[in-house]
Order: sequence, then C-alpha cells, then structure tokens
Amino acid sequence: MSQGFRSSKPAYLDPLQSQPIRDNFNSLATCNQGATAPSNPETGWLWLDTSNPLNYRLRMYLFGAWVTILNSLMSGFPSTGGATKVVHGQAIAGLTWLVVHNLDTANVTVTCWDDLIPAQVIIPNEITYVDSNTVQIDFLVAQAGKAIVIG
Repeated sequence: MSQGFRSSKPAYLDPLQSQPIRDNFNSLATCNQGATAPSNPETGWLWLDTSNPLNYRLRMYLFGAWVTILNSLMSGFPSTGGATKVVHGQAIAGLTWLVVHNLDTANVTVTCWDDLIPAQVIIPNEITYVDSNTVQIDFLVAQAGKAIVIG
C-alpha cells in the first residue's frame, strides 16, 4: 500500500523524540541511501549503495553480510549480475574445505549446509578469504555438506 510521506513529521514537539523518529522515516524513504552501510542492520534491510557514483547498487542484508541484489543502477537497466551463486559440494567430511568460486571478488557471503540433516546450517569455526576467487572454510569437527557462495 502506497502511503504519503512528509519529512517534516512528526513536528518538533519534543526534540529528544521527534528528531530520531524523523531520521528513521527518512532512512526508510530513501532506502538507506548513502555511501556507507547502515549501522546495526537486521536481516532483510535494503541499502542503496552510492559509494561508486558510476555504479549504484541495491543491497540486502542477508546471512550477516550485504549482498548485491541489483547492480549497475547508473548505467541503464539494472542487472543482477553482481549477485551470483556458486555451490561447492563436500562429499567427504573434512576439517577444511577449499572453495574455488571464481567470482573475482572478496565481497562474498558464505553459508554452509549439512548433507545429513536437510536445511540445517553448519557454522564453521573460521572462513578465510584466500584471494578474490577462493575461500577456505575451517571446522572444529570434520563435516560433509555444501557451501553456497554468493558474490
């Protein structure tokens, strides 16, 4: 449902309450537009990343990181080319998974899933970004499953 928005409301009846409320409304109205990510984001928040004036990106906070959902907003019709998914299967349980994703970026989100229990997320001990095409996932106990890399 579309609703009207006035950045001057609520009026300054109580400056301690009115200004923070207006700031939050302005963040919603502008889709958190800015060159830096909103602080303390929650899953599902949107942010229009204007840090590169030639390539605005619409990002969503998912799995503890900002994921690009629309790319190249300044160069015509937007593309989802910035959000690519790579699935790495780890059939043999191991303490370390080396995942070559070939996304040519360190800005990736990694989620690990258990093969034995469907829809069960595995929390690794550490994820190391080896280079722009590779991540290393370390577990405390040998695991089998799959890693999904989004970048």
